[in-house]
Amino acid sequence: MPRASYAPYAALAASVLFWGLSFTATKIALEGLSPSSILFLRFGLACLLLLPPALRAGALRLPLRVHLQVLAVSVVFPGCYFALETWALRLTSATNASLIAAAIPMMVLALSCAVERRIPSLRSMAGVAASLAGVAMLVGVGAGPGGPVNTGDALMLGAVASAAVYMVATGRLCANVAPLGFTALQMAWGALFFLPMFLADPPTPEPVPLASLLAVGALGLFATVGAFLAYNYALSRVDAPTASLCINAVPVVAVFGAHLALGESVSMGQAVGGAVILASVYASTRPARNTEESAQPA
Repeated sequence: MPRASYAPYAALAASVLFWGLSFTATKIALEGLSPSSILFLRFGLACLLLLPPALRAGALRLPLRVHLQVLAVSVVFPGCYFALETWALRLTSATNASLIAAAIPMMVLALSCAVERRIPSLRSMAGVAASLAGVAMLVGVGAGPGGPVNTGDALMLGAVASAAVYMVATGRLCANVAPLGFTALQMAWGALFFLPMFLADPPTPEPVPLASLLAVGALGLFATVGAFLAYNYALSRVDAPTASLCINAVPVVAVFGAHLALGESVSMGQAVGGAVILASVYASTRPARNTEESAQPA
């Protein structure tokens, strides 16, 4: 295999690493900043880093129709997704949130079949059912009696739904727009989306812990600029099912990072629920031996 052909897979590996560690970084940032501050600073920093090179390269010279399409999907992702995810991480663990996010490919499968009005294979339907059972097990086991984690898990499920809508809507758009231009526009619209929340809930005059500031910087530089550029680049060169399957490794990185940095533990019930989700995703997205699987997860 030519060396250049490894580049998309290296990009996918980088996005998996950055997004997996973003759950831990967000938890650290939340120790000193509100969700609205984290979101605006994260995407504002990404916007400042990406817009100048995108303008110089002429990557933003797109038809008005394409600009409106990018705006529409940006409201869903990063807008709704990261708002729900960040608020969820105030109320649930990084481990729980990352494992719930593993259900994204299953929701993408169900949504894409509904939009295209086709019936998925029996294996795909079994995978959806198993994944939903794993999420139910994970949320049920992870919730303490009367604790706020139930709300956090529900918000994370909303984030999963937002990601599914985004992936189904942007499958072709990503292939027709240069990764730099597409990502820069996402960051710009994301910053504008979170600006009113930031103005309504600005940071307090109290000093912000250095760890929180460093975490926001890492979110903007690595989990936003680096991960989005890498993933959008990979999507332009690797088929969507392959990219989706690689992204399923994000919860593994997230759990490992939360264990090392935050001391979070994983109960047996949570481990079983997460294993059910990952196993169902793998079984549903791997190619069939004789027929091509009908699902296109992005």
